[in-house]
Amino acid sequence: MGKTVYVQTYVDEATYRALKSIALADGRSIRDVVRKAIEKYVEDNRGRVEEAVRSDPIWKAVGVIEVEEDASEKDDWSCLEWQPEGAE
Repeated sequence: MGKTVYVQTYVDEATYRALKSIALADGRSIRDVVRKAIEKYVEDNRGRVEEAVRSDPIWKAVGVIEVEEDASEKDDWSCLEWQPEGAE
């Protein structure tokens, strides 16, 4: 597991009561019940999301354009300035 981050959210009262009942019945904290529910949700949906990303047409364009190897390190990139329409 990587770095832990804090997440905060709101739930309606009925959901809170259900979470509290589950936590009491299992001898766990509400925090642990919520954490496990989020982990399961992420795991259940990971494949669907990864497939949507892989099928995104933008990835078909990756590698189509060739640039010099050190292009990102160049100091002489041109800079365009905006000019109002009709101005030269």
